[in-house]
Amino acid sequence: MSGRHAVRIAGRRVSRFRWLYKARLVLTWPRSSTRDAVRFVALDPDIHTFTYDLANRDEVCEVVAAILNADPKAAKEYGRELVTDAHLRAKLIQRGRWRLDAKNRPPLGRHVASYCAVRLLKPSLIVESGIKHGLGTAVLLRALEHNSAAGHHGQLLSIDPDPEAGWLVDADANPNWELVRETSEKALPEALFGRPVEMLISDSLPDRQVVEWELTAALSSGSQRTLVVANHHWNDAVRIAATARGASFGVVREVPAGHPYPGRGIDMAYFTQGNQQAQRASQFDTS
Repeated sequence: MSGRHAVRIAGRRVSRFRWLYKARLVLTWPRSSTRDAVRFVALDPDIHTFTYDLANRDEVCEVVAAILNADPKAAKEYGRELVTDAHLRAKLIQRGRWRLDAKNRPPLGRHVASYCAVRLLKPSLIVESGIKHGLGTAVLLRALEHNSAAGHHGQLLSIDPDPEAGWLVDADANPNWELVRETSEKALPEALFGRPVEMLISDSLPDRQVVEWELTAALSSGSQRTLVVANHHWNDAVRIAATARGASFGVVREVPAGHPYPGRGIDMAYFTQGNQQAQRASQFDTS
């Protein structure tokens, strides 16, 4: 283990006690309730990727459904299914009980959008780039588990070079999960050979070139349909690709509940053969 990596791990272990750092973060966000801010600074272990419940869960699910041209009522039911899943919560509590660098009862609002998407789309292969503790991974695997029970089997390929990434997930209990400890640039060409990607979750680095690389790899995999989810709003790479290919595009905007963080914008684009053919046809439409 390199000295730099050892320092990074040590910093994670004490993240709950980095009060000054968290106080400075709060000052950069729009004003929130004093109680939420104090609770975050005093107790929260999250210092980079934040976990929270949603004040607009139904709205998030409706936007996902609109992007996929799916049933909004079913989407809202899936959102409720996630946040009331006692079995998943019990597993997460058990895995994170003795970790100071993560919440032992993590709220799942941050992952409602991707969960709804998996339950609506029922993809055969999901690629997830960047997993940190593995909370999002656990949520995706739970969605795949529900899909499989209904006869729609799927696999999750997670990519992260961090040797500690994904500790929250029990690999032995999830045979439909594959974890590759590499960067996406190194892992994807071999990992995706002969494997059409129906859903990509890009959450590795806030770098346009990385997002474009991951998106191109997924769209070149030979799938008839691919939902791309960029768990950030750092650049417009996904929007530009969606516009160029005539894909359905939208931004899912979160409103956290009980947390001072102002929430994310999540870029989503649904690429299908149909919308690309329609885009090509429109280029020659002279009416």
